[in-house]
Amino acid sequence: MDHDEVLHETSNDESLVPQQSPLRHPDIEREWIIRGIEQLRLYQKAENHLSEALQALHEKRYLEAIGFFRKALAEHPEHPEVHFFLGITHFLLGQYPEATSCYQETTALDAAHYGAYIQLGVVQHLLQNYAEAIEAYQHAIKLNPELSEAYVRLGNTYAAAGRRKEAVAAYADALRARLTAHSEENESHCGAT
Repeated sequence: MDHDEVLHETSNDESLVPQQSPLRHPDIEREWIIRGIEQLRLYQKAENHLSEALQALHEKRYLEAIGFFRKALAEHPEHPEVHFFLGITHFLLGQYPEATSCYQETTALDAAHYGAYIQLGVVQHLLQNYAEAIEAYQHAIKLNPELSEAYVRLGNTYAAAGRRKEAVAAYADALRARLTAHSEENESHCGAT
């Protein structure tokens, strides 16, 4: 159904717009519906580019993936997953400053994206920016305290920074998180029988 058909159907259906609504004016209704349809098309185009980018990334066609990610961002620049996976692609190419920028943009758009914080920590660890890596891992842990991977990486970073006691504590936390997740998984399987 194209947008003219949607407009025709909605402009004839009085139940869609409350009687006291400022949108009762047909020109305003039409303008908002057209804007909505245009936004939907942009999102759909962005999703199509994202799908192509992820396929290229999966097939290790990294430069092609970057092109598709950039097309997706041109259509929908506030899409955190596009920034995140563009960061992954830059990371795989060894382009750490670009990866860092993408992960930072991801967290700016979605402050609860713990995966971006973990990846930020990975990059900072590789660059031997241990304080920044520790901060990123700690943020990921605050967002998802059951994520044993973040504790292990935090422990590795503490160890690399010469902070042995903190490394041991982080590894212990990783073990606790793993055991908790494992026992919860067993309970859910046992409860299902």
